[in-house]
Amino acid sequence: MDLLPPPLHVVSPPPVSGLGIASFTLGVIALMFSWLPIAGCAAIPFAVVGLALGIPALCLAAKHRNRGLGFPIAGVVTNALAIAICLFVVFAIAATASSAAKRQNQMFPPPPSWR
Repeated sequence: MDLLPPPLHVVSPPPVSGLGIASFTLGVIALMFSWLPIAGCAAIPFAVVGLALGIPALCLAAKHRNRGLGFPIAGVVTNALAIAICLFVVFAIAATASSAAKRQNQMFPPPPSWR
């Protein structure tokens, strides 16, 4: 009689991409700052670097049979969303400032000597 237990089959976890984690981290940081009206422009470099890290990480994960694909996808999505929000905030501020300047010129026209 054999009293030894059957051998255990150890399953290794899927590999995690370091580039994907860095991309996702930069994307979360960029998303947090992208909503700020003026300082949100500082989030654009973080998002661009995160996007530059996320796309190669996505390609590497696809090359390795889609293993470790979660962080690169999340990194690319969060960085692209942060860039879109930053651009929206910048254009919204520019449009608001432009309409305020037009409205001010209508309400208070410059003196005739300035025309």
